[in-house]
Amino acid sequence: LVRLFGMSEFLSKIFISTPELLDTMVSRSFAALKDLAESNAELASLLSQAEDFEAGLDILRRYRYEEFLRIGLHDIYGRLEQSEIAEQLTILAEACLAAACTIAVQELARFGVPTCRDESGVEREARFAVIGMGKLGGGELNYHSDLDIIYVYDYQGTTNGGRSISNREYFAKLGQKIISILS
Repeated sequence: LVRLFGMSEFLSKIFISTPELLDTMVSRSFAALKDLAESNAELASLLSQAEDFEAGLDILRRYRYEEFLRIGLHDIYGRLEQSEIAEQLTILAEACLAAACTIAVQELARFGVPTCRDESGVEREARFAVIGMGKLGGGELNYHSDLDIIYVYDYQGTTNGGRSISNREYFAKLGQKIISILS
């Protein structure tokens, strides 16, 4: 801990704001490297225990802090190369972004599913994608990087829920909710 506090103000602030992470750090070992599938599975498992929206946010926040500390400690102790640090931070961002999308869709369930008619006239669910730009898109995130993202969806249409709205409105709400969750 002394080394952590002496080497990184950023990681020290995380640890000070969430001292309960000490239990996690002591009770389990931290792998130096994780892949995206492993991170997604861990986070999905944790989020499946959330009873409501706020609990999901708390779980996501705690996971993010734990992972920052995992990566940071391996960085401080010289166990990761600079490219591996950037890769691990990018994987963390992608996993958190995917989880935020899932949470946001659940929060907007009252509007139903956005639907559209494709070129052949067949009604189907409208697709949504998040595109990472800048350092996220290049897999070069650092500890203080912002997430530069663009949202796209494929067709106009309406949602099929009790409170039907246009796809434009739905996806605007979805994008705003994702940003709110990650902030």
